Amino acid sequence: MPPIENIKLWSAALAVALLLGTSHLLDGPDELETAQAVAEEVEAAPVAARAQARQEFLQQVAELSR
Repeated sequence: MPPIENIKLWSAALAVALLLGTSHLLDGPDELETAQAVAEEVEAAPVAARAQARQEFLQQVAELSR
């Protein structure tokens, strides 16, 4: 096999290896990232609910005081 053919063959093999090696980056978040995101949402939910309830209460008080 001439040297130029070896270069083409190895370049093609390298391209396939890189493609297969980085295919995991195309997937969505893994299970650990998903679990962490859900845990953060669970922790933030009560705080957001209290803030919303307070805002609604203040709106009701403002409407009653008119």
